Amino acid sequence: MAAGLAHVSIKAEGQALRLQLDVPAGTLHSGLQIQDSTEVVLLLKDIDAAALNASLAKLSAHPFIKRIDTLLPSQGLTPLRIEFARPVKVLDEKLVSTLDKRSRWEMVFAPDAKRVLPPKPALEQMLVVNREGRADLRLIGSATLEAAMSFDSDGRQVVFELAGISRKSLERVIAATDLARNPLLKKMSALDGENGGSRLLVQLAADADVVAGDGVVSAGKGEILVSFVPDAPVGEQAASMSAMQVAESAGALSVFADNLDGRRYSAFTLDKPPRLVVDVLGARAEDIKPLLPRISSQSDTLRGVRLEETRLGSARVIFDLQRPQSLLASGLQTQGNRWIVSLNGKGHVPGDHGANALAAFAGEPVSLELRQRQDAADLQRPKMLIKPVVLSGQASQPRAANPALVQSGLPSLFERALENDPKYLTAKTDFLISAEAVPQARAALLPTAVIDVSRSMAHQKITEAPNKAFPTGSTSYPSSSWSLTISQPVLKMPAIVKLDQAGLAVEQAKLNVVAAEQDLLLRTASSYLSLLAALDGVELSSAEREATQKQYELAKSRLDNGLGTIAQVHDTESRYSLSRAREIEARNRLQDARSALKEIVGSDVAALLPFKAHFDPAMPQPASPEAWVDAAVSQNIALQSRKLAEQIAALEIQRQKGGYYPTLALVGTANGQASKGSFYGGGQKQQNTELALKLSMPAFEGGMTSSLVREAGVRLEKAMLEREQEERKTERAARAAYQSVETSASMLEALRKAVIAQDSALQTRQEGYKAGVASVVAVADAYRLYYSARRDYLQARYDYLVNRLKLKQAVGALSRDDLVDLADLMQ
Repeated sequence: MAAGLAHVSIKAEGQALRLQLDVPAGTLHSGLQIQDSTEVVLLLKDIDAAALNASLAKLSAHPFIKRIDTLLPSQGLTPLRIEFARPVKVLDEKLVSTLDKRSRWEMVFAPDAKRVLPPKPALEQMLVVNREGRADLRLIGSATLEAAMSFDSDGRQVVFELAGISRKSLERVIAATDLARNPLLKKMSALDGENGGSRLLVQLAADADVVAGDGVVSAGKGEILVSFVPDAPVGEQAASMSAMQVAESAGALSVFADNLDGRRYSAFTLDKPPRLVVDVLGARAEDIKPLLPRISSQSDTLRGVRLEETRLGSARVIFDLQRPQSLLASGLQTQGNRWIVSLNGKGHVPGDHGANALAAFAGEPVSLELRQRQDAADLQRPKMLIKPVVLSGQASQPRAANPALVQSGLPSLFERALENDPKYLTAKTDFLISAEAVPQARAALLPTAVIDVSRSMAHQKITEAPNKAFPTGSTSYPSSSWSLTISQPVLKMPAIVKLDQAGLAVEQAKLNVVAAEQDLLLRTASSYLSLLAALDGVELSSAEREATQKQYELAKSRLDNGLGTIAQVHDTESRYSLSRAREIEARNRLQDARSALKEIVGSDVAALLPFKAHFDPAMPQPASPEAWVDAAVSQNIALQSRKLAEQIAALEIQRQKGGYYPTLALVGTANGQASKGSFYGGGQKQQNTELALKLSMPAFEGGMTSSLVREAGVRLEKAMLEREQEERKTERAARAAYQSVETSASMLEALRKAVIAQDSALQTRQEGYKAGVASVVAVADAYRLYYSARRDYLQARYDYLVNRLKLKQAVGALSRDDLVDLADLMQ
């Protein structure tokens, strides 16, 4: 109970602080240091919290300690919390038991100059802005501002978890936020959150979806942006739109479609990446899907069209743009049975040209030239320059984290992989296991105490005694004894060497964790790029199948009209069948690539970010493989781990040779004995104390020590051979990685030119077919060669990027910044 609480003391010792707690034996359950090394929590069992707090209140204040108190008891345990004013590190920790059945816990703390407390999150302002068909909610505050968003069960309320933001400060910000002119956001309120944080509840006036979430840090300020747009669940009535067209005139891009069938539409633009989004509210995506392959446009602004779904399942048509655009002030317009969305100019419905385009669009599918050659100009002159891989002896500095609300792409996938990849988590677990080697080795050099207690009862029965002085009958004589032996090693060579080995083992485990993180980074990036390559393969195989199908149908039509031959029909049919098989194979590879990425991150990846544009490859700097090999020999993580293993094996020889040396220990013994009688006289009590210096000299152990020394020597030889093997492997891997980057860069440039050449050849064959000098089979072959060249080029692009990462891994310089650099190439 609290009455048994003996003493709590805090003493300053220079820059250090010594904290002592004396409690009854068995009261101290466990201790835990948490929260950026600024807080220690001790769990006490069977303690009266009120009495303990009264004892703590008597302690004198200390500037090093911010607060010391108890938390709410749980399951019979009372948490004792010590909160420090700044980060600390533990210099020493002791837990001993005394003879009076008490436990003394003692810790010595000192300031940790290497750790700096991050600034507390702060929310200073919220702005609601109506912008081009969407409602933007901007949360502005400190650089450490974080938010996690979720919809409630009915979808009409959005919950933001704001870590570190108090409810009172949130209520002040809400009171200053104007929602009067916003059609989507109805009401805001604040609730208490977890761990001192708060919750922002945003009540929606209607069904809505979140289409953008991003965070940015600038000039020490953080801003989180969340964009809401109207949404609606899918209805039973099928959409009946018959046409959709894109046109550009005088710098004005217009998207228009026929047959509104009474549906609502929502249009808005997004900048990262630039795109126009049109939501057909209540319509199923499968109803809109047949229209997309027939969309054609000669606009340089439009990069492509794709179909997605809103949060509630409505169809969402996304027009990818070359550059950021904005809606006209009029936004989305309807004229009769047609709706129009206009960008960057005066919106208008095209005249006769536009009507003719719609008429053609509503008929047979148009040519596939847009799909096959949509970025031929980009291939001529790539728009992006990629930075070369630079050899540097300095560790890269991590970038400042953005307070992102919604993350996507490689960096967020890597964070998920760090939490879910079993291979990496195994390395972390091995480190935790190895970390225990130091206290275990230190224990052999610290005092040991042994308490022995015994109680006995002797029984005597005399049946016959010739001397009348000894009475006959039964007699019992109880006795008890105790002893306390404390031994402090003075000289124990194997334990001294073992402590040095334990320190090296911990350093080796740290290196293994770094190596596992680099391996995980490479595996995540490789799997991500492989999935992008598989997506490209599906798109190319689908386009090739459509093109060859068109040529096959054209060959059959020419045969029916007497203009072709049966051989041309069979030839184009075989190419069409082969393209269908390639498409099936590509889709299977896509599924396997998705499974491979899921194996690493632990869950399915819904969407990927493609590349912004084509890029020019860069050679490594310096352009000498020997420089990279030398750096790998000195910096490679796996090789450093092998070198530590060799040092540990060398110390093992010294440890085993320590078996030849004597051990010296200081031994103190106290014992006592009490009896209430004996067979030969009355009872007695006695106590003895002894202090001795004990020297033990091994004489002969059957040859065990000699055998262990020989074994340790062989293990050292094995460790040296493994280090030599790893060094040769590292040299080869670094040289191969450098040559792979060099080769893939040259190959990428050559394949880019091959795509341009095949594109030109395809155009020539198409023109020759129109002029009657080329057959339909020749056009089909031109399509096959074009898609083959394009497939090889895209694969070489991914190979080049992976080889760059392998080169940095070989020299031990691969870091998360390399993943960020790779993500910068993507939308």
